[in-house]
Amino acid sequence: MGYSASDLVSPRLVTKKGVRQLPGGTVWLVSGEGSRSPKTFSLCAVFKVNRIAENCYEHPSFKNSAHGVGHIYGESLLLTGIEWFEKFKAQQFNFRNSLTEITGTVAVGEFLALSGYVP
Repeated sequence: MGYSASDLVSPRLVTKKGVRQLPGGTVWLVSGEGSRSPKTFSLCAVFKVNRIAENCYEHPSFKNSAHGVGHIYGESLLLTGIEWFEKFKAQQFNFRNSLTEITGTVAVGEFLALSGYVP
């Protein structure tokens, strides 16, 4: 994105993927910090999407955005090295596909437990 998850001022994401399906959904925003492997992963925000914008974000790669109400954790909720997260990260192909629906209930339960978030 060009900036650190610690710099978020409101719960949001930017993506090149479509965002029309997101309103009303919960976003678990995982940040991978560092330019080389191994990156350090954190749960940087969780929010319920209440607004989207398409083709208007001024970034060469990310034109769409989703915004909402929730919590920003920055880099305080470290995920790297936690067994369930490492399995989840592998299932998500190390987040190569960026914005992806989480279909497994294990990961959602773990994210809820870690964050204390109540959707």
